[in-house]
Amino acid sequence: MLATKLVKKLLTLKVDLLYFGGIGTYVKSSDEFNLYISDKENENIRVDAKELNAFAVCEGANLAFTMKARYEYAKKGGNINLDSIDNSAGVNISDYEVNMKIILNKLVDEKKLTENYKNNILKELTNEVVKKVLTNSSLQSKHLSIKNPTKEEIINILNILDNTDFFKREYFYLPNNDSIDLIFKNNKIIRPAYAIIMLYNKIYKKRYLLKNNLATDEKYLFEYFPKTFVKMFRNEILNHPLKKEIIATQMVK
Repeated sequence: MLATKLVKKLLTLKVDLLYFGGIGTYVKSSDEFNLYISDKENENIRVDAKELNAFAVCEGANLAFTMKARYEYAKKGGNINLDSIDNSAGVNISDYEVNMKIILNKLVDEKKLTENYKNNILKELTNEVVKKVLTNSSLQSKHLSIKNPTKEEIINILNILDNTDFFKREYFYLPNNDSIDLIFKNNKIIRPAYAIIMLYNKIYKKRYLLKNNLATDEKYLFEYFPKTFVKMFRNEILNHPLKKEIIATQMVK
């Protein structure tokens, strides 16, 4: 009991940053019930978003907040993104590793590279990849801070997404057009709601580019890979099996 009270107290302290690094859902909205939240292990220490006093939150863990909790905290004035944005670096590094290994593994299979040389190349490119990943992660968060779309712009984007087969407003507790003010505070869209809309808008744009064969500008392909890698494997990059997907991703990022 004492430990439970201590953890709850720590979660609700007035601090600059509340960082979640472990697995579990620790914050829900005030109108959600623990019964319907899958993480039962942390039920006794879970708090409501309205109880938080942190200036900002970083979700180093997946789903530290429920979606509705993020909205409630943001409407209160807190600064929060999404776990997918705060966790983006790990996924981004994996993407680079996979896309470079597609080329390198093929060269190894063709006996043009040795396995040892391939591994040395990846090791030498570590700093370049990390720099790109940190830049990408920083730009996502900066976009949420700087961009201030109007209600009309958000409604237009949502109307387009409503007609897709991969997006449903109710999945993310996004309101209908008549109640769009619910995700705005002081005429600025709250960060977690905008993050969701931005994410799915990018998916829509990427699919559109690929469907209409518009992902053809190779400058985006070369911008994606580390400069050293481009110098070494320019021709191989041009024949990458995921060339169009990489170009489309870069165009909408």
